[in-house]
Amino acid sequence: METREGVKPHIQVLLHGMVPLQEDTLTVGEMAVATGMIAIRRYFEKFNHHRYIPITIFSAACRQLRIVQVWHDKDKPLAINVRRSRIVDFAEGWEANRKDWIDILCWLVGKPVGEMAKSHEEEATSNQQDIEQASSSHSDSSDPGASHSDSNHSDSDDSENSIRDHTEKTPCTNQDKTPEETLSPPSSTT
Repeated sequence: METREGVKPHIQVLLHGMVPLQEDTLTVGEMAVATGMIAIRRYFEKFNHHRYIPITIFSAACRQLRIVQVWHDKDKPLAINVRRSRIVDFAEGWEANRKDWIDILCWLVGKPVGEMAKSHEEEATSNQQDIEQASSSHSDSSDPGASHSDSNHSDSDDSENSIRDHTEKTPCTNQDKTPEETLSPPSSTT
């Protein structure tokens, strides 16, 4: 499913298979779809300039479902990052797991927001252009003591959180969390 705007690199995939889902591993289908979608997104220039390519897979097998979130970082081209929710079993119907069903629907209808951070090379080029533009506008200013804003600041400095914040907060709960945080009880740290 493409984003409504068609210019964001985000994509959602509905995947159904007959191979039972396992908590400790991804299915071959999940990884094949994830790597294939990333390769397709990177192929098109329309999306390749984005640092991150996020893919959200709604993976179902029989009456089980989980959300797999995969993203590719252009600055680390040989790595694919994966997060997955716990497996939700709907064998007793959606009414028995109403909260989980609502969380999954919120992820499904969530709208991608924000911009994926630029790669470090593009960031450096953009920052250099901002510096040049600021210095030329500063030299054109009639008041030599006029202050100007720091043009080196970039919204993409917070790139570590950009993948986590890609869905719009809706009336549904937990939209600012990853699937793992949404559908799993808090893990204890040791």
